[in-house]
Amino acid sequence: MRALAVALALVAGFWLVGAANPPAPPVLQGDRLGPEDGETIQQYAQRAAGTLDHEEASFALVTFARPLGPDEAAAALAPAPRVSALVVPGEAPVVVPEASVGTMRIDVLRSATTSPIAGAVVFAPRTQLEQMNATDTVFAVEMLPADAVWGAFSITTSATRGGV
Repeated sequence: MRALAVALALVAGFWLVGAANPPAPPVLQGDRLGPEDGETIQQYAQRAAGTLDHEEASFALVTFARPLGPDEAAAALAPAPRVSALVVPGEAPVVVPEASVGTMRIDVLRSATTSPIAGAVVFAPRTQLEQMNATDTVFAVEMLPADAVWGAFSITTSATRGGV
């Protein structure tokens, strides 16, 4: 009888802990960055250009015309107030921190990866995105809607394979 009481107390305790701490709901990932399956690079560039349609700062995928080293990538991304992740072919996006006091963005990029960088996810207003897009180093800039939040959008496998 005592064993039954202990077992019931444990079950009730676990239930109370679960009821007080429900699991977090999954984050829906509706927005996507990068070329869609079957989309040519010209189609992607045209579609990406059409997303530069609002002034508010937003997350955007900056795709380079060719993979770059960290020095070139830092120069190409200089207009962006924030670089959030690097796209390295064949790898998951590499999340990067802001440069801390005494360091610069180039230091962050150098320490993030030794592989060539195919692009980056940045947070910037349209003016800075268009500035980056106007260079020969950048192939395309695709901007998400202003209400997109970090962690609630994805990058297509075409982009992460370096397929642009």
